[in-house]
Amino acid sequence: MDMISFRILEKNEADNVLPILFQILHSNMSLIASTGNDYQYDLHCWLNAVTQAIQDETYRIILIYHAAEIVGYFEYSLYSSTFMMCEIQFQKNYQGKGLFRQLYSYLFEIIPPDTLWVEAYSDKQNHKAHGILEHLGLKIIGENKNGLSYHFRGDYHEMLQKYGSISQMNQ
Repeated sequence: MDMISFRILEKNEADNVLPILFQILHSNMSLIASTGNDYQYDLHCWLNAVTQAIQDETYRIILIYHAAEIVGYFEYSLYSSTFMMCEIQFQKNYQGKGLFRQLYSYLFEIIPPDTLWVEAYSDKQNHKAHGILEHLGLKIIGENKNGLSYHFRGDYHEMLQKYGSISQMNQ
């Protein structure tokens, strides 16, 4: 898929961009993990959480564009020697089109080389996410505090060796 680009969200543009990201999230999650709340309530809760998160210097949101349209996003944190994958969402018509692979090519260019670990949490009921994380080389190492999600971890350099060649092939 051509004309795909990536850009890190700037804090000063959050008010305009975050509602677009929530629309993507809501369209995906309303089918597989509905909260049962109305749209405005979920939007308010999500905006509060993400607005607080972007104040942390370790937290980033990568905007994924096709031409000038935002078609997805990826939230992550970098702390100590760990790359923590938080959330990834694509519009439905862009799922399964190789965006994930292109995203990882981009990430390998911007993640510091001294990173040792890749971590993520995944809802225990989200088997699709489990498969993606396991395909990336992450393994379950525990659960979150409330027991609803698995905690995954993998070696960053092993993932880079496995998928880093993708980055070189696209250059």
